[in-house]
Amino acid sequence: MKFETENREIRKIKKPENLRKLILIFLLLPIGLLITNHHLSAKEYTPFGQEEISRIIKSESRFIVNLSGNWEMLDNDEQWQNVKIPSSRNTKNKIVYQRTVKIDPKILNKFIWHIYFFGIDDHLEVYFNNQFIGKYFGGMTPFTVQIPSRLIQKETNTIRLELFAAGENAQKVKSQYVFSKRIYTDIIRDVLLVGTPQVWISDLKYKANLKPDFSNATVEVKAKISSGSIVPFNAKDQAQDSLIALGLGKTRIMAEVLIKNNQTNQIVTQSQAQTVEVQQDRTILFNTNLDVLNPILWSPENPNLYEVILKISKNNILIDDLGITLGFQSIVTSEKNNQTTFYLNGTKLVINGIDYIEDYTAYNQTLTAERMENDIKTIKVLGANLVRFKYGIPHPYFAYLCDKYGLFMMIDLPLYYSPGGLLLSEDNLVRMRNISDRILSFFSTHPSLFSWNLSYGVEEGNPKIDEALKELLNLFKTNSQKMVSKTILYGIKELNHKNYDFLIVQTTKKYTVKEKILSELERIKSLSKGKPVLLTYGTIVQPDNHNGFSDPRSLEYQSFYLQTYYHLAEEANLNGSIIWSFSDYELESPLLLAENQDRFINTSGLTDRSRNHRISFATLQALFNKEKEPMLDSGTYTDKTPIIFIIIGLILSVAIIFMVNRFRRFREYVFRAFLRPYNFYADIRDQRIMSLLQTISLNIIISFTLGLFLSSVLFYLKSNENFQFALNLILPWRGISAFLFDLIWTPELLLFVLSFIFILLSLIISSILKIFTFFIRSKIFFTDTLTITTWASIPILILLPFSIVLTKLLSLNDFLNWLIFILFIIIMIWSISRIIKSTAVVFDTRILTTNMVAGLFLALVIGLVSVYYHYQVSLFSYLNYFVDKIIN
Repeated sequence: MKFETENREIRKIKKPENLRKLILIFLLLPIGLLITNHHLSAKEYTPFGQEEISRIIKSESRFIVNLSGNWEMLDNDEQWQNVKIPSSRNTKNKIVYQRTVKIDPKILNKFIWHIYFFGIDDHLEVYFNNQFIGKYFGGMTPFTVQIPSRLIQKETNTIRLELFAAGENAQKVKSQYVFSKRIYTDIIRDVLLVGTPQVWISDLKYKANLKPDFSNATVEVKAKISSGSIVPFNAKDQAQDSLIALGLGKTRIMAEVLIKNNQTNQIVTQSQAQTVEVQQDRTILFNTNLDVLNPILWSPENPNLYEVILKISKNNILIDDLGITLGFQSIVTSEKNNQTTFYLNGTKLVINGIDYIEDYTAYNQTLTAERMENDIKTIKVLGANLVRFKYGIPHPYFAYLCDKYGLFMMIDLPLYYSPGGLLLSEDNLVRMRNISDRILSFFSTHPSLFSWNLSYGVEEGNPKIDEALKELLNLFKTNSQKMVSKTILYGIKELNHKNYDFLIVQTTKKYTVKEKILSELERIKSLSKGKPVLLTYGTIVQPDNHNGFSDPRSLEYQSFYLQTYYHLAEEANLNGSIIWSFSDYELESPLLLAENQDRFINTSGLTDRSRNHRISFATLQALFNKEKEPMLDSGTYTDKTPIIFIIIGLILSVAIIFMVNRFRRFREYVFRAFLRPYNFYADIRDQRIMSLLQTISLNIIISFTLGLFLSSVLFYLKSNENFQFALNLILPWRGISAFLFDLIWTPELLLFVLSFIFILLSLIISSILKIFTFFIRSKIFFTDTLTITTWASIPILILLPFSIVLTKLLSLNDFLNWLIFILFIIIMIWSISRIIKSTAVVFDTRILTTNMVAGLFLALVIGLVSVYYHYQVSLFSYLNYFVDKIIN
């Protein structure tokens, strides 16, 4: 009993302490959950390991270290901070990265050291131990930088990387297309430190030529062998190698090529070892040919791979080796029954493609190896046989995965909707040539590479553009066995198809009737002169919209749209489809076309940025695999005029009718302002009594009429891609345009904001007129200039009856749209001319003088605005392109 009593007493003493602990745990638990959720949601990037790197750099003799991880960063010369690379940061400032590297003295002089970049954006200056090595163009293409041996210290070495955004014209080309992905100025992919032997294989390529019956293949191997310091490779070399002994800085090595079947790991053929003479600090060429009997062919269904391996040795000791992936295939186009078709290894090939944009919610453009492999597997499950890389060059590891899993690659040259003025600028042409050289060097031997796409929506029929693209076309044709294509738009009148292997047609929602779509596709096929034609299409959705496919922004409509166009491509006997896009991605400019919470997310994906599938994924999977297509709910959606437009329109109409009927003087003012404007303005000049309250009321009615008219126009055009293109030019400021787009999707707020802006504008115009009164003798008050501005703008009231039902009128036909647009322009010009004329009367100046001053003032304002916009967005180049090539 004593024990039990003591025990109870002990528990009684500890109870308050336990209570305090429970309270503390209760208080800290939410914080702990928040921290845990944060860490779960913000996953840390996993750098490439040795296994993944070995898939890209196939060599057993090289020393490779991944430099990804902790670096110091200086952003815009502010303050050093610890960060991790690779990463995807969005900045226009210069970024400086720095870190130290220790190289074991035992291997320091054994290797030539290089920094290998998988992909950066956009320009890079490299410093090693504070010594400038060089400036390099990145553009997301892989490249290497050799470190001069004289700069390497035995102990600690410092690498400094200075990153710069693309040049002005390149930035415009990259950013001003409506659907351009977010631009990151950063080290976006992994960075490696690579040590190669003093004599190393610096380049390895091949050309594989199959016999028509696929019984034999000839592989032409071309390589470059570079040398650093020529030193004895073993103790006996100094005496035996006469070239070294004579101090000529030369030596002889042996080179041989092997071809290995990756499935069986067996050597299927190899060349005889050849003697090659290398010289210090020089690069030599090495060529050889090999034959492979009965090669196993590569296809998306059976991605059989080989490997070309070049080995160089001295006295049977391996110096360096390098391998590249090899796949045997035959892709040709052939015409049968007036239909040109792709044939892969003798079998008809229909393209089921998908656009792929590097982006993921956790890492932005910086993708892990695991993420890429999961995406590839998902695309294979979808049933696609081709991946088109848009707005960027594919990661080298992604290219390896395409070879491995059997997915064709189409690589775009980043020329999207570029007007001639920008495309033909010298810096942009140099940039395109640099990108072309890089991607040809790195990707041309991949068996999965189907084609290069040279341009997207570029002007047709422009001789200068045709000549510039011809130079790039010849570059690809000369240095690659792969096909070359370009993407064109609906409605083109001319088409330069010469030397292109096939064409891709970008759809537009201008055509909605099946017969018109088929007719347009037939017209383009006739312009292509028998070239194969692919169709590319897709649509924006609102991710939470399940209204059925009657709503053009619903998830069901995306499925319906893809389904419709896929069958149209089949009915038009096209050679396949490319779907826009695999996943959602982050945009450079805000998007107006859908009412999404985040304006900077493009929602055209079959999956969202986190790879959650939409219903369109299942629909396309059924289409690609010829399975039963899922049933889609049509819904009962109808696009209605916002009720606020009707209510405000009726209120304004009642107000103006009431004022005309209720106030005799106001009625007289209205008729005199319309019919006898000179006498009306003369009354203002002579200080005749005019009700200020009525003037202010009329000003408000006119401003709200203009606000209602433009709100209706903006609301109607909110889903028009051409309109968004125009707004991107007018509003190059991302924050302002995002705010406006939110307003457009909130018509009630948009109406009042625009109306108050027009009230403010009338006050500004009145203030400008008041300023001009300092240059005349007449005594003019601000109320007089406000009266001028308000009553001269009275023709705007003609728009009021149209504004009430304007969204319905605009939806009737295009001809009526142009009539309404012309009416608006006429009324605005009429109102401006009335303001100028009334100013001349009230100011008691000659009308000619007033017209000249007003003309000069307007010309100055328009000129300054035009110069600013041309500098910011190349307005005139895009305006010409926009009007001639898109609207027409």
